[in-house]
Amino acid sequence: MPNHNIKHPDCRAPRRTALSEVAASASTQEPTTASLARRKLGGCAQLSVTVLASSLALAACQGGGVADASVSDGPPASTSSGQNPGTSVDVPKQPHWSFVPPVANELPVVADAQWVRNPIDAFVLANLEAQAVAPAAPASAEKLLRRVTLDLTGLPPTLDEIDAFVADPSDAAYDAVVTRLLDSKRYAEHMTAAWLDIARYSDTDGFQYDINRPAWPWRDWVLTAFDSNMPWDEFTIEQLAGDLLPSPTPDTILATAFNRNHAIQGENGLLLNSFRDRYVTDRVETLGKGWLGLTLGCAKCHDHKYDPVLATDFYKLYDCFNQLDERDNGPTSEFQPTAELTSPLADNIKDAVESRIAELQEAGAAEGKVGELDWERDTSQKTFKIRVMQDMEEKHDTQVLAVGRYDAPYGDPVRCSAPASLPPFPDGAPDNRLGLAQWLVMPGNPLTSRVTVNRFWMHHFGRGLVPAIDNFGVQTEKPKQLALLDWLAVHFIESGWDLKALHRLIVTSSTYRQDSASDEQAIELDPRNDMYARGPRFRLPAEVVRDVPLAVSGLLINRFGGPPTYPYQPEGLWEELSWESNELHYPQLIGDSLYRRSVYSFWKKTLPPPLMTLFDAPDREYSVAYREVGITPLQPLALLNDPAFIHAGRQLAVDVLQAESGVPDAAISRAFRMLTARLPNEKELELLLGLYDNQLTAVTDAAAGDESVSETDASISAMAQVMRVLFNLNETISQE
Repeated sequence: MPNHNIKHPDCRAPRRTALSEVAASASTQEPTTASLARRKLGGCAQLSVTVLASSLALAACQGGGVADASVSDGPPASTSSGQNPGTSVDVPKQPHWSFVPPVANELPVVADAQWVRNPIDAFVLANLEAQAVAPAAPASAEKLLRRVTLDLTGLPPTLDEIDAFVADPSDAAYDAVVTRLLDSKRYAEHMTAAWLDIARYSDTDGFQYDINRPAWPWRDWVLTAFDSNMPWDEFTIEQLAGDLLPSPTPDTILATAFNRNHAIQGENGLLLNSFRDRYVTDRVETLGKGWLGLTLGCAKCHDHKYDPVLATDFYKLYDCFNQLDERDNGPTSEFQPTAELTSPLADNIKDAVESRIAELQEAGAAEGKVGELDWERDTSQKTFKIRVMQDMEEKHDTQVLAVGRYDAPYGDPVRCSAPASLPPFPDGAPDNRLGLAQWLVMPGNPLTSRVTVNRFWMHHFGRGLVPAIDNFGVQTEKPKQLALLDWLAVHFIESGWDLKALHRLIVTSSTYRQDSASDEQAIELDPRNDMYARGPRFRLPAEVVRDVPLAVSGLLINRFGGPPTYPYQPEGLWEELSWESNELHYPQLIGDSLYRRSVYSFWKKTLPPPLMTLFDAPDREYSVAYREVGITPLQPLALLNDPAFIHAGRQLAVDVLQAESGVPDAAISRAFRMLTARLPNEKELELLLGLYDNQLTAVTDAAAGDESVSETDASISAMAQVMRVLFNLNETISQE
């Protein structure tokens, strides 16, 4: 029997009520039909004494107990004893800051007005001056160019770009750099990679069979949205409710596949209603992660133990997504509703692939590489049955589910609407997903703009103004720069939800352009850099860790959009760990697919690309708003031994030796600069030359008497080892 009361990972409330107290309370109740039908004990409703006993034995409540939240350690946001969940809540006299709409305060006056390039700096500098702390010096031209290029495109600058900016590091030249980067297709790819975590995107269904699904046309829709700088309010509305717009188009319908990216169970004999409940719950929780910054899942089986979110509030949002006729009934199902759709980039992909085919044929490439491109071109033109959103004609009633059990509905139906602690839907908005989406982006919504600008602030600084990216609730710490956050949130709305303008504002500020170097005193004073008295420094995302060596070596294939690719991964991994089905074999290819950007890599929910997992990418079983950063010995081993890095190292060795006429120290310096944007210092160069000499001696000794190994071959082999060490530098895999 499945356990429907699994503790939600975001619900960590302590258990308060002893089982003996609950049993005693239950025994004093009159055994009326009503009391046996539904009993409220602490924060949870139970259908009967029998259900109560079994649920207690299984730790029924998701929150870990059956406590009334009024006795919890956190701020009160709970039901009153003896009432049904969702009927009463202790509302604080002073609303939590994030539930009050942001207001753009007047810019503070600062003493060092020359340091202020835009309003961000005024807020940051005012706080620094109040603490008698001086901002750091500006970053060097090389460091700043590498920082902003990685931040906006996920790729390093070229040597020509570095030389040009070093020659002219003026504000006008920097503005031109930012414009070039924002206009690049690489910007759209980089932004898309981060959104895929929130959207729990994958190319498979998850669960034990984890069969393939044609979801990549939706990913191409996201690419086009970021590339065209679609306003964030439209980006929101089309993904959540593009099918409900007055005149939906194939693209707006395709956008709604966002809601169907969750894992889908295709096993025969499953409990359909149980999994249907699971799918709808996932959509509500994803809404909380992506737009509201609330742990909505904590209110599924009882009122939220800390935040003013009632169980009825959860099911109001649940109702918004509960109007699909989802016939997800096994592996032979088409998992309705679906729509026959193609990638919005189909024509562009066809042209790009045909151009590449002609290039390879002219160069006499292997037939297998050309054949793979033929497959990519043909696949990109196909029409697929994409799982999308389509509400039923007849309204489906949604009721609160006792203890979150799919088979225990009770009470009057609830309708799609806003949580009681937040402003209501705007006037005239329908009580469906479209009304929900319009509510999210209305100016009076206190959360959406704050959550969004905070996430993109984290993108540039490695840490949000609100550190808990996905939790703006009562338990999160109040941001030290709340006035700045609110100003950015209001400005974002007033700009027409212009995302590229938001990026430009951040990266052109003096705050962003500071040097990231720090001393012991600065770290002791502000270890997390909450005051922003220095520039950002953090480990690059997994996708960028892989893409940077491919880019500097010239192996990276920059083609925009298309079917998923199959880069290197350990042989036999799928066969060893996948469930028995027709998806056991990983189709390792030999052509461009090996070196496309990581955003295109085939993503299997139960077994994501191993290198991505190693560098902390989530499996995308559920929505994830930020990635924890871990350090393990396996990471440098992968950077040394993964086939992609071996090939990149050898190709880079060939290129730098050729460019520097075979002179080892010049070749090493060139590669070092390509990866870090600076030249190595004397000590660094000495160490790397020593490594090269040792490797050259080892290769020469091993090839003694073998006339087929030339001096050039030995030099390339030795230099390739040095290149792979450079890939391992902390500076290479960090933004600073």
